[in-house]
Amino acid sequence: MAKRSRRLVWIGWLGLALALGHDFASPNVQQRIERLKQSRESARQKKRQVLSKLRQVRSQQRAISEQIEEVERAAEQAQRELLRIQRNLAQTERELQRAEGELKALEARYQTYRRQVWQRLIAFYKSGHSGYLGVLLDVESFADFLNRLYFLQRLAAHDQKRLTGLRQAQRDILRLRGEIWGKRERLLSLQAEQRARQGTLRRQLAQKQRLMEAINRDRRMYEQSLAELEQTEREIEAMIRRLSRPLAPALRGSGRYVRPVNGPVVSRFGMRRHPILGGSRFHNGLDLAAPYGSPIRAVDHGCVLFAGWKGGFGLTVILDHGNGIQTLYGHCSSILVSSGQTVRRGQVIARVGSTGLSTGPHLHFTVYRNGQAVNPYQVMGAAP
Repeated sequence: MAKRSRRLVWIGWLGLALALGHDFASPNVQQRIERLKQSRESARQKKRQVLSKLRQVRSQQRAISEQIEEVERAAEQAQRELLRIQRNLAQTERELQRAEGELKALEARYQTYRRQVWQRLIAFYKSGHSGYLGVLLDVESFADFLNRLYFLQRLAAHDQKRLTGLRQAQRDILRLRGEIWGKRERLLSLQAEQRARQGTLRRQLAQKQRLMEAINRDRRMYEQSLAELEQTEREIEAMIRRLSRPLAPALRGSGRYVRPVNGPVVSRFGMRRHPILGGSRFHNGLDLAAPYGSPIRAVDHGCVLFAGWKGGFGLTVILDHGNGIQTLYGHCSSILVSSGQTVRRGQVIARVGSTGLSTGPHLHFTVYRNGQAVNPYQVMGAAP
Protein backbone atom coordinates (compact mmCIF):
# COMPACT_ATOMS: atom_id res chain seq x y z
CA MET A 1 0.00 0.00 0.00
CA ALA A 2 2.77 2.41 0.98
CA LYS A 3 4.76 1.72 -2.21
CA ARG A 4 1.74 2.23 -4.41
CA SER A 5 0.78 5.46 -2.62
CA ARG A 6 4.35 6.73 -2.86
CA ARG A 7 4.43 5.92 -6.55
CA LEU A 8 1.10 7.68 -7.18
CA VAL A 9 2.24 10.78 -5.30
CA TRP A 10 5.54 10.78 -7.20
CA ILE A 11 3.80 10.40 -10.57
CA GLY A 12 1.39 13.19 -9.61
CA TRP A 13 4.33 15.37 -8.62
CA LEU A 14 6.11 14.75 -11.92
CA GLY A 15 2.93 15.50 -13.81
CA LEU A 16 2.55 18.77 -11.94
CA ALA A 17 6.18 19.66 -12.61
CA LEU A 18 5.72 19.05 -16.33
CA ALA A 19 2.55 21.08 -16.33
CA LEU A 20 4.40 23.95 -14.70
CA GLY A 21 7.18 23.66 -17.25
CA HIS A 22 4.62 24.12 -19.98
CA ASP A 23 3.08 27.13 -18.28
CA PHE A 24 6.37 28.99 -18.13
CA ALA A 25 6.37 29.35 -21.89
CA SER A 26 2.87 30.43 -22.90
CA PRO A 27 2.80 33.06 -25.68
CA ASN A 28 0.20 35.21 -23.99
CA VAL A 29 0.72 36.46 -20.43
CA GLN A 30 -2.94 36.13 -19.51
CA GLN A 31 -3.04 32.60 -20.89
CA ARG A 32 0.06 31.76 -18.89
CA ILE A 33 -1.53 33.19 -15.75
CA GLU A 34 -4.71 31.17 -16.36
CA ARG A 35 -2.69 28.00 -16.86
CA LEU A 36 -0.73 28.72 -13.71
CA LYS A 37 -3.99 29.17 -11.83
CA GLN A 38 -5.12 25.80 -13.14
CA SER A 39 -1.84 24.31 -11.99
CA ARG A 40 -2.30 25.97 -8.61
CA GLU A 41 -5.79 24.49 -8.30
CA SER A 42 -4.37 21.10 -9.29
CA ALA A 43 -1.72 21.46 -6.58
CA ARG A 44 -4.39 22.46 -4.06
CA GLN A 45 -6.53 19.46 -5.05
CA LYS A 46 -3.57 17.15 -4.63
CA LYS A 47 -2.81 18.83 -1.30
CA ARG A 48 -6.38 18.17 -0.12
CA GLN A 49 -6.01 14.52 -1.11
CA VAL A 50 -2.68 14.24 0.70
CA LEU A 51 -4.13 15.96 3.79
CA SER A 52 -7.01 13.47 3.79
CA LYS A 53 -4.54 10.59 3.55
CA LEU A 54 -2.39 12.16 6.25
CA ARG A 55 -5.38 12.44 8.61
CA GLN A 56 -6.20 8.79 7.99
CA VAL A 57 -2.61 7.74 8.64
CA ARG A 58 -2.44 9.79 11.85
CA SER A 59 -5.70 8.23 13.03
CA GLN A 60 -4.32 4.76 12.27
CA GLN A 61 -1.12 5.70 14.06
CA ARG A 62 -3.03 6.67 17.22
CA ALA A 63 -5.12 3.48 17.09
CA ILE A 64 -2.10 1.22 16.61
CA SER A 65 -0.22 3.08 19.35
CA GLU A 66 -3.09 2.40 21.77
CA GLN A 67 -3.16 -1.26 20.71
CA ILE A 68 0.61 -1.57 21.24
CA GLU A 69 0.26 -0.07 24.74
CA GLU A 70 -2.58 -2.51 25.49
CA VAL A 71 -0.53 -5.51 24.34
CA GLU A 72 2.50 -4.29 26.31
CA ARG A 73 0.36 -3.98 29.46
CA ALA A 74 -1.02 -7.49 28.89
CA ALA A 75 2.53 -8.79 28.37
CA GLU A 76 3.69 -7.19 31.62
CA GLN A 77 0.70 -8.68 33.46
CA ALA A 78 1.44 -12.09 31.95
CA GLN A 79 5.07 -11.81 33.04
CA ARG A 80 4.06 -10.91 36.60
CA GLU A 81 1.59 -13.82 36.67
CA LEU A 82 4.26 -16.19 35.35
CA LEU A 83 6.70 -15.08 38.06
CA ARG A 84 4.01 -15.63 40.70
CA ILE A 85 3.29 -19.11 39.36
CA GLN A 86 7.00 -19.94 39.29
CA ARG A 87 7.39 -18.80 42.91
CA ASN A 88 4.41 -20.96 43.94
CA LEU A 89 5.82 -23.85 41.94
CA ALA A 90 9.19 -23.54 43.68
CA GLN A 91 7.41 -23.48 47.09
CA THR A 92 5.37 -26.53 46.08
CA GLU A 93 8.52 -28.39 45.05
CA ARG A 94 10.00 -27.65 48.49
CA GLU A 95 6.79 -28.85 50.20
CA LEU A 96 6.87 -32.01 48.11
CA GLN A 97 10.48 -32.66 49.07
CA ARG A 98 9.61 -32.20 52.79
CA ALA A 99 6.65 -34.58 52.46
CA GLU A 100 8.85 -37.18 50.74
CA GLY A 101 11.42 -36.80 53.53
CA GLU A 102 8.81 -37.14 56.27
CA LEU A 103 7.30 -40.17 54.55
CA LYS A 104 10.68 -41.89 54.35
CA ALA A 105 11.36 -41.07 58.04
CA LEU A 106 7.97 -42.47 59.13
CA GLU A 107 8.51 -45.62 57.09
CA ALA A 108 11.90 -46.09 58.75
CA ARG A 109 10.40 -45.54 62.22
CA TYR A 110 7.59 -47.99 61.46
CA GLN A 111 9.98 -50.67 60.30
CA THR A 112 12.26 -50.05 63.29
CA TYR A 113 9.42 -50.41 65.80
CA ARG A 114 8.11 -53.48 64.00
CA ARG A 115 11.52 -55.09 64.26
CA GLN A 116 11.60 -54.26 67.95
CA VAL A 117 8.29 -56.08 68.46
CA TRP A 118 9.54 -59.14 66.60
CA GLN A 119 12.82 -59.06 68.47
CA ARG A 120 10.84 -59.05 71.74
CA LEU A 121 8.84 -62.10 70.64
CA ILE A 122 12.03 -63.86 69.60
CA ALA A 123 13.56 -63.09 72.99
CA PHE A 124 10.51 -64.61 74.73
CA TYR A 125 10.85 -67.71 72.60
CA LYS A 126 14.56 -68.12 73.26
CA SER A 127 14.00 -67.76 76.99
CA GLY A 128 11.86 -70.90 76.90
CA HIS A 129 8.45 -69.25 76.82
CA SER A 130 5.99 -69.92 74.02
CA GLY A 131 5.10 -66.32 73.45
CA TYR A 132 2.79 -64.36 75.68
CA LEU A 133 0.88 -67.51 76.75
CA GLY A 134 4.05 -69.13 78.10
CA VAL A 135 4.80 -66.02 80.11
CA LEU A 136 1.33 -66.15 81.66
CA LEU A 137 1.47 -69.85 82.49
CA ASP A 138 4.94 -69.77 83.98
CA VAL A 139 3.82 -68.19 87.22
CA GLU A 140 4.03 -69.28 90.86
CA SER A 141 0.86 -67.59 92.10
CA PHE A 142 -2.36 -66.11 90.91
CA ALA A 143 -1.20 -62.64 91.85
CA ASP A 144 1.88 -63.10 89.71
CA PHE A 145 -0.43 -64.22 86.86
CA LEU A 146 -2.52 -61.07 87.17
CA ASN A 147 0.56 -58.86 87.23
CA ARG A 148 1.97 -60.50 84.10
CA LEU A 149 -1.40 -60.34 82.36
CA TYR A 150 -1.69 -56.62 83.11
CA PHE A 151 1.85 -56.02 81.89
CA LEU A 152 1.35 -57.95 78.66
CA GLN A 153 -1.96 -56.21 77.97
CA ARG A 154 -0.35 -52.81 78.43
CA LEU A 155 2.59 -53.83 76.24
CA ALA A 156 0.33 -55.14 73.46
CA ALA A 157 -1.86 -52.03 73.60
CA HIS A 158 1.21 -49.81 73.42
CA ASP A 159 2.59 -51.72 70.44
CA GLN A 160 -0.76 -51.62 68.65
CA LYS A 161 -1.23 -47.95 69.34
CA ARG A 162 2.28 -47.11 68.21
CA LEU A 163 2.05 -49.12 64.99
CA THR A 164 -1.45 -47.79 64.25
CA GLY A 165 -0.25 -44.23 64.83
CA LEU A 166 2.69 -44.70 62.50
CA ARG A 167 0.44 -46.15 59.80
CA GLN A 168 -2.04 -43.29 60.17
CA ALA A 169 0.79 -40.77 59.89
CA GLN A 170 1.92 -42.54 56.73
CA ARG A 171 -1.58 -42.36 55.27
CA ASP A 172 -1.84 -38.65 56.17
CA ILE A 173 1.48 -37.88 54.52
CA LEU A 174 0.54 -39.92 51.44
CA ARG A 175 -2.69 -37.94 51.19
CA LEU A 176 -0.77 -34.68 51.62
CA ARG A 177 1.74 -35.76 49.02
CA GLY A 178 -1.08 -36.48 46.60
CA GLU A 179 -2.52 -33.02 47.20
CA ILE A 180 0.88 -31.44 46.67
CA TRP A 181 1.38 -33.42 43.45
CA GLY A 182 -2.03 -32.23 42.25
CA LYS A 183 -1.12 -28.65 43.09
CA ARG A 184 2.20 -29.08 41.29
CA GLU A 185 0.46 -30.39 38.16
CA ARG A 186 -1.98 -27.46 38.18
CA LEU A 187 0.87 -24.98 38.54
CA LEU A 188 2.79 -26.63 35.71
CA SER A 189 -0.31 -26.37 33.53
CA LEU A 190 -0.75 -22.68 34.44
CA GLN A 191 2.93 -22.06 33.73
CA ALA A 192 2.58 -23.62 30.27
CA GLU A 193 -0.53 -21.51 29.60
CA GLN A 194 1.22 -18.30 30.65
CA ARG A 195 4.24 -19.07 28.50
CA ALA A 196 1.98 -19.76 25.54
CA ARG A 197 0.15 -16.47 26.22
CA GLN A 198 3.49 -14.66 26.39
CA GLY A 199 4.44 -16.12 23.00
CA THR A 200 1.11 -15.00 21.52
CA LEU A 201 1.52 -11.51 22.96
CA ARG A 202 5.08 -11.25 21.64
CA ARG A 203 3.89 -12.18 18.15
CA GLN A 204 1.02 -9.68 18.37
CA LEU A 205 3.41 -6.96 19.55
CA ALA A 206 5.89 -7.67 16.74
CA GLN A 207 3.07 -7.61 14.16
CA LYS A 208 1.70 -4.29 15.45
CA GLN A 209 5.20 -2.79 15.60
CA ARG A 210 5.76 -3.75 11.95
CA LEU A 211 2.41 -2.19 11.09
CA MET A 212 3.39 0.96 13.01
CA GLU A 213 6.67 1.16 11.08
CA ALA A 214 4.75 0.96 7.79
CA ILE A 215 2.31 3.64 8.95
CA ASN A 216 5.20 5.87 10.05
CA ARG A 217 6.76 5.50 6.59
CA ASP A 218 3.45 6.46 4.98
CA ARG A 219 3.11 9.43 7.31
CA ARG A 220 6.60 10.69 6.48
CA MET A 221 5.89 10.23 2.77
CA TYR A 222 2.61 12.18 2.96
CA GLU A 223 4.18 14.91 5.09
CA GLN A 224 6.99 15.26 2.55
CA SER A 225 4.48 15.33 -0.33
CA LEU A 226 2.43 17.94 1.53
CA ALA A 227 5.51 20.13 2.06
CA GLU A 228 6.43 19.83 -1.63
CA LEU A 229 2.89 20.67 -2.75
CA GLU A 230 2.78 23.69 -0.44
CA GLN A 231 6.12 24.83 -1.84
CA THR A 232 4.80 24.33 -5.38
CA GLU A 233 1.70 26.36 -4.55
CA ARG A 234 3.83 29.20 -3.19
CA GLU A 235 6.05 29.12 -6.29
CA ILE A 236 3.04 29.21 -8.63
CA GLU A 237 1.58 32.17 -6.76
CA ALA A 238 4.94 33.96 -6.98
CA MET A 239 5.08 33.30 -10.73
CA ILE A 240 1.53 34.59 -11.16
CA ARG A 241 2.54 37.79 -9.39
CA ARG A 242 5.66 38.14 -11.53
CA LEU A 243 3.80 37.49 -14.77
CA SER A 244 1.32 40.20 -13.83
CA ARG A 245 4.21 42.64 -14.33
CA PRO A 246 5.11 42.99 -18.06
CA LEU A 247 8.71 42.36 -19.11
CA ALA A 248 10.58 45.63 -19.77
CA PRO A 249 11.65 46.04 -23.43
CA ALA A 250 15.26 46.59 -22.38
CA LEU A 251 15.33 43.08 -20.84
CA ARG A 252 14.29 41.26 -23.97
CA GLY A 253 16.73 38.85 -25.57
CA SER A 254 18.94 39.84 -28.47
CA GLY A 255 18.36 36.66 -30.43
CA ARG A 256 22.09 35.90 -30.37
CA TYR A 257 22.88 32.89 -28.18
CA VAL A 258 25.87 31.40 -26.38
CA ARG A 259 26.38 27.85 -25.12
CA PRO A 260 24.97 27.32 -21.59
CA VAL A 261 27.93 25.05 -20.58
CA ASN A 262 31.18 23.91 -22.08
CA GLY A 263 30.50 20.24 -22.67
CA PRO A 264 29.27 17.70 -25.22
CA VAL A 265 25.63 16.83 -25.84
CA VAL A 266 25.02 13.34 -24.40
CA SER A 267 21.24 13.08 -24.92
CA ARG A 268 19.32 14.86 -27.68
CA PHE A 269 15.82 16.23 -28.13
CA GLY A 270 13.18 13.58 -28.95
CA MET A 271 12.15 10.05 -27.96
CA ARG A 272 14.57 8.06 -25.84
CA ARG A 273 14.68 5.39 -23.13
CA HIS A 274 14.49 7.13 -19.76
CA PRO A 275 17.67 6.32 -17.77
CA ILE A 276 15.83 6.13 -14.41
CA LEU A 277 12.10 5.57 -14.97
CA GLY A 278 12.64 3.21 -17.90
CA GLY A 279 10.49 2.89 -21.00
CA SER A 280 10.44 5.05 -24.08
CA ARG A 281 9.77 8.70 -23.19
CA PHE A 282 9.94 12.07 -24.90
CA HIS A 283 13.01 14.11 -23.95
CA ASN A 284 12.05 17.80 -24.24
CA GLY A 285 15.58 19.20 -24.30
CA LEU A 286 19.30 18.48 -24.44
CA ASP A 287 21.56 16.91 -21.79
CA LEU A 288 25.05 18.42 -21.82
CA ALA A 289 27.79 16.70 -19.82
CA ALA A 290 30.06 18.86 -17.67
CA PRO A 291 32.06 18.41 -14.46
CA TYR A 292 30.27 18.95 -11.16
CA GLY A 293 30.28 22.67 -10.24
CA SER A 294 30.98 23.92 -13.78
CA PRO A 295 29.43 27.36 -14.54
CA ILE A 296 26.03 27.48 -16.25
CA ARG A 297 25.53 30.65 -18.31
CA ALA A 298 22.43 32.47 -19.55
CA VAL A 299 22.18 31.85 -23.28
CA ASP A 300 20.78 35.40 -23.84
CA HIS A 301 19.55 38.49 -21.97
CA GLY A 302 16.41 37.94 -19.94
CA CYS A 303 14.56 37.88 -16.63
CA VAL A 304 14.56 35.07 -14.05
CA LEU A 305 11.05 33.62 -13.97
CA PHE A 306 11.87 30.83 -11.53
CA ALA A 307 14.83 29.82 -9.37
CA GLY A 308 14.40 26.86 -7.04
CA TRP A 309 13.45 23.21 -6.80
CA LYS A 310 11.25 21.89 -9.60
CA GLY A 311 10.34 18.22 -9.20
CA GLY A 312 12.36 15.86 -11.37
CA PHE A 313 14.49 18.74 -12.66
CA GLY A 314 15.87 19.34 -9.16
CA LEU A 315 17.37 22.79 -8.66
CA THR A 316 16.21 24.74 -11.72
CA VAL A 317 16.47 28.20 -13.27
CA ILE A 318 13.97 29.43 -15.89
CA LEU A 319 14.67 32.58 -17.92
CA ASP A 320 12.21 34.62 -19.99
CA HIS A 321 13.93 36.21 -23.00
CA GLY A 322 10.81 37.84 -24.44
CA ASN A 323 9.35 37.21 -27.88
CA GLY A 324 7.82 33.94 -26.61
CA ILE A 325 11.23 32.37 -25.81
CA GLN A 326 12.06 30.87 -22.42
CA THR A 327 14.94 28.58 -21.41
CA LEU A 328 15.17 26.05 -18.59
CA TYR A 329 18.39 24.92 -16.84
CA GLY A 330 17.89 21.79 -14.71
CA HIS A 331 19.77 19.50 -12.23
CA CYS A 332 21.89 22.40 -10.89
CA SER A 333 24.04 21.93 -7.81
CA SER A 334 23.59 25.57 -6.78
CA ILE A 335 21.68 28.62 -8.04
CA LEU A 336 23.33 32.06 -8.25
CA VAL A 337 20.29 34.20 -9.23
CA SER A 338 16.85 34.85 -7.77
CA SER A 339 13.35 35.22 -9.20
CA GLY A 340 12.68 38.59 -10.82
CA GLN A 341 16.37 39.31 -11.39
CA THR A 342 17.58 40.46 -14.83
CA VAL A 343 20.55 38.68 -16.40
CA ARG A 344 22.88 39.28 -19.35
CA ARG A 345 23.94 36.92 -22.08
CA GLY A 346 26.83 34.76 -20.79
CA GLN A 347 26.20 35.62 -17.11
CA VAL A 348 26.80 32.68 -14.74
CA ILE A 349 23.40 31.84 -13.23
CA ALA A 350 24.04 28.39 -11.64
CA ARG A 351 26.47 25.48 -11.27
CA VAL A 352 26.29 22.01 -12.85
CA GLY A 353 25.00 19.30 -10.51
CA SER A 354 22.90 16.14 -10.33
CA THR A 355 19.79 17.11 -8.35
CA GLY A 356 16.34 15.68 -9.07
CA LEU A 357 15.97 12.66 -11.36
CA SER A 358 19.55 12.49 -12.56
CA THR A 359 22.17 9.81 -13.11
CA GLY A 360 25.19 12.10 -12.78
CA PRO A 361 26.41 15.68 -13.16
CA HIS A 362 25.04 17.31 -16.32
CA LEU A 363 22.82 20.17 -17.48
CA HIS A 364 19.30 19.55 -18.76
CA PHE A 365 18.59 22.43 -21.16
CA THR A 366 15.11 23.10 -22.61
CA VAL A 367 13.97 25.86 -24.97
CA TYR A 368 10.28 26.87 -25.02
CA ARG A 369 8.78 28.82 -27.94
CA ASN A 370 5.22 30.07 -27.59
CA GLY A 371 4.46 27.55 -24.88
CA GLN A 372 5.94 24.46 -26.53
CA ALA A 373 9.27 22.74 -25.93
CA VAL A 374 11.20 22.81 -29.20
CA ASN A 375 14.49 21.47 -30.42
CA PRO A 376 17.05 24.02 -29.18
CA TYR A 377 18.85 23.84 -32.55
CA GLN A 378 15.72 25.25 -34.25
CA VAL A 379 15.93 28.43 -32.14
CA MET A 380 19.62 28.75 -31.37
CA GLY A 381 21.24 27.21 -34.37
CA ALA A 382 24.54 25.55 -33.45
CA ALA A 383 24.95 27.33 -30.09
CA PRO A 384 24.27 24.33 -27.76
